[in-house]
Amino acid sequence: MSETRSEGENELAPTSVRRHAVVVNEGFRFPVRNGATTRYLSESEVAAAYRERDAHVGERAAKLADALDATLSGVNRDQAPWIHVALVPEHPGSLEINQRMLREMQRQYQGKDVHDVERSGASFDWVRPGRGKYVLGDGPYPNGSSPLPHYGYSELHINGTGGYAVALVDMTDARRQNNAMAPDPAADQMVSDEAVALGILSGLHRLAAHARNSTATQPRQHLEHCAKPTRTS
Repeated sequence: MSETRSEGENELAPTSVRRHAVVVNEGFRFPVRNGATTRYLSESEVAAAYRERDAHVGERAAKLADALDATLSGVNRDQAPWIHVALVPEHPGSLEINQRMLREMQRQYQGKDVHDVERSGASFDWVRPGRGKYVLGDGPYPNGSSPLPHYGYSELHINGTGGYAVALVDMTDARRQNNAMAPDPAADQMVSDEAVALGILSGLHRLAAHARNSTATQPRQHLEHCAKPTRTS
């Protein structure tokens, strides 16, 4: 798991939600803003702040895992291997589920390529409201093996959390097709480094923009990504 920080953020400035230790009279103190002045936390307040931080870390990790699981279950894994990216803002935002916001989401994503950095040839066909989220995807296809999206899928939650999945081209499958070989679901799969990088960058860029829009700020964000092969059973 890695962490990104918004550009220009001053880590050294104490706030009500970000505290650090400073040396005062050869001892460590934790300053916090108190109106127009600065006061120092008591020992019990420091202990409570550490407990709160640890609890938030666990909550964010759980939200990241949930976002990854949701995108994993929302795509057609019989079609191709996938790259999945999830992001959780440090401070949740609040978007609304209404017709105005739905039209804005459709304007931003519907008909747009699933890659935000370089065109892949696949695009999002629809944007739908869900329970506490907006969902993007492609398909269904008349002759498809599944009604689930084949090329791109994303869940953008109203609190700024999001998951993003992009299908990758299995280069060994393309070679089998060119050589008129039968499909082999047990065979190893191979994807290009460039495709993986583009999938991660596209997901990160769009998820970060969604987190920013939901909070109306540039929040610190926590992200995770994983690659999943085609399902073989």
